[in-house]
Amino acid sequence: MTTTPSTTVQLPGRPPRRRGPLIAGIVGGVVLLAAAGTVAAIAVGVSTARDLRTDSVTETFGGVRELVVDLDEGAVRLTAGPALEVRTIRSWTPGHEPAAARVQDGGTLRVTGDCPSPSGACEVDQEITVPPGTAVTLSTEDGTVDATDLDVARFSARTTNGAVDAGFVGAPRAVAVETVNGAVTVVLPPGGYRVGASAVVGSVQVSVPQDPAGAPVDVETVNGAVAVRPR
Repeated sequence: MTTTPSTTVQLPGRPPRRRGPLIAGIVGGVVLLAAAGTVAAIAVGVSTARDLRTDSVTETFGGVRELVVDLDEGAVRLTAGPALEVRTIRSWTPGHEPAAARVQDGGTLRVTGDCPSPSGACEVDQEITVPPGTAVTLSTEDGTVDATDLDVARFSARTTNGAVDAGFVGAPRAVAVETVNGAVTVVLPPGGYRVGASAVVGSVQVSVPQDPAGAPVDVETVNGAVAVRPR
């Protein structure tokens, strides 16, 4: 296991929020107060950025048949590889340090990230290489899912706020993707699939061959476009 110690990084402060034109009759004292408030907001943004801390841990696991990832704040990036390797990158400001864990129970590996509160800066990103034949289940409340050229037994991903982009070189036995706010793209190898795709607000495009006896591919979003297409 390789650990990178906690560091403080310098990032640019958040730009001030745009303000509308001032009412013509406003007095000079209020104008000065508004200007002072803007300067204070910029100062707070710069201070928060300078306080941001990051660290990372990389670990390799053997004998994993099922991967389960559960995050509240953070992105998940999956790539194909011969061994299951997890790199966890944590980012936080003081008072909001997230908890991150990896627990292997037999053939199941659970990877979790938990921020202490919704306020402040806190994020746990996961970069994972996934060997062929692994079953994958992902869940994140606020973060994207990016899976590239996987050859997995089955794939399930759920997000509340974040896009999902999943591509496969081998045909999974089942694919299920659900998000509330975010686009979904699924890229499948040649073959016929039993596709169910829907979006409440957004376009739906399915261009893979449909086969009632094929592997089920269920894709659903409330707000965002859906595309299920061949490689």
